[in-house]
Amino acid sequence: MSQAVYIAYRAHRPPNINSRSIVRLSQLLCPDNLTSSQPLIINSENTLIGVLNPSQDLNISESSVCLGTIFKENKDWWKVGAAAPDGSYALFRSDRDRIELLTDIVGSRTIWYVLTDTSFIASTSQRAIIFFLGRFQANEKVYPWMLSSGSLGPGLSWDRCIQHIPCDARLILNRNTWQVQINTSPVLFENNRRSYRECEQRLKYALESSLQHIELDQNRWILPLSGGYDSRAILLMLQRTPALKTVTWGLKNSLDNRHSDAYIAKKLAQYLHVKHQYFETEISDESIETIFNRFVRVGEGRIDHIGGYMDGFKMWKYFREQNYSGVIRGDQGLGWKSAHSEFDIRMSIGLTLLDDYIAFPFDGVQDLADTYKMNDGESLETYRDRLYHQFRIPFVVSALNEIKCAYVEVATPLLSRLVINEVRNLPDVMRTDKKLFKDIVDKISPNIDYASERSVGHSHNILKQPNVVAFLHDELVSSMDSGLFSRDFLGNVLSNLIVDTSTTRRNKIGIKRAIKSLLPERILHLIRRKQSKLSPDYNTIAFRIFIISKMHEILKADSCALNHDT
Repeated sequence: MSQAVYIAYRAHRPPNINSRSIVRLSQLLCPDNLTSSQPLIINSENTLIGVLNPSQDLNISESSVCLGTIFKENKDWWKVGAAAPDGSYALFRSDRDRIELLTDIVGSRTIWYVLTDTSFIASTSQRAIIFFLGRFQANEKVYPWMLSSGSLGPGLSWDRCIQHIPCDARLILNRNTWQVQINTSPVLFENNRRSYRECEQRLKYALESSLQHIELDQNRWILPLSGGYDSRAILLMLQRTPALKTVTWGLKNSLDNRHSDAYIAKKLAQYLHVKHQYFETEISDESIETIFNRFVRVGEGRIDHIGGYMDGFKMWKYFREQNYSGVIRGDQGLGWKSAHSEFDIRMSIGLTLLDDYIAFPFDGVQDLADTYKMNDGESLETYRDRLYHQFRIPFVVSALNEIKCAYVEVATPLLSRLVINEVRNLPDVMRTDKKLFKDIVDKISPNIDYASERSVGHSHNILKQPNVVAFLHDELVSSMDSGLFSRDFLGNVLSNLIVDTSTTRRNKIGIKRAIKSLLPERILHLIRRKQSKLSPDYNTIAFRIFIISKMHEILKADSCALNHDT
């Protein structure tokens, strides 16, 4: 629900950096379908702290603020130098001599910062930093990543000067020397060669302990319930609290699909006697322009996963207006699906490069740091799950949750340090397809099937609808003279846009599913192993171009907003 910005100056603070500027920023970042609430402001001689849209459950003490959730009571969380608490959070704390920023073990909430000769600005929002920095220097390194993967890429930001704090890290700014030091913990997977029984007992204890110690008023928190394992585990392990409410969302026709999240979640909630509500996320009556602009602004263009938000954030607005504090999500790092090659791993995690495509129409430079490559002697399974922890969670899952945090807070108990540490000590076979975790859930679950199909619409299908294609076409034409991309590149994308009717899509999906069901697993395995290149989806590329262009426009305006107002 909340965003935080922390501004410190080496000498005296400029007169236009004051409480009024925090209020102006709060109005600027508030989604256009909400009314901005009064920000929380901490004002001192050389420091200004603002918490925008503060949550009812906000952890705050003196000049220390923790956005997110601390899973276990920790009275010293606010003290500079104290041990990092367990939780999913972005933590800001300071004293007379130091400013300290902490991220959780998997970086589920991102902190960005800029250090200049005179100022230090840190925030969960890149737009907030640009607002106070008063300038925007476009980072062209982001463009290839957004075009190829639909994300900003590993550790990159929209502005060349903005840095991100890695996962499981502690940034310390010495106020006297005005120097920054960042201490990080490496992501290590080590097979401790315990027996299956011991691994099961330890992981189950970690899961139950994390959920038992999470202190949330469940009259004000809700659990999004899918038909899979993750949210089911949370529901079963939180059954001690009858006040828990569950929700599922998706397309209207998903309720009639016996294999969908919508159908299975409703059946599970009825069996366990918990209150359940289904939200239809059909395309909003608002214009495509309004929906897309809101999506980019709310998420700051960090991710392209538009599929679940085509209702124009109507559902999230409802949660906010009903005074819910937040949602308990089943985000996890318990192991990922079977992998057959490095290429296969990166595709499944979303770390796709320009070179992974057949003749990608954009020619750009894209560097992948060694930390995201497979190490000598590392198994495919270990590389897969390490990459999930190092890339997928901090740069994809985190981006998706920041979208939701514009409306409500987010808690992710399956990402607790206790659970993640146990996972990193499991043998490969127990992590693959979350085998050990699934075994634990199966033993405590009622005899209700698990969903095999999503209820929400797929982004690549949405982007082929006639009205969406028409909008993207007009946007690309209007971008011809922006200078961000060459006219040849934009013309190439325009000429390859596809309009696909809903009937055609359903037929294609049905045929593909039927063929897949007829093929033996060994044939499917060979097909996956031989896949080494992707075909560009020009509608998706067009949407990603729109995100880049819109964010360039937004950040340029943000950089002038403070001076303009004063």
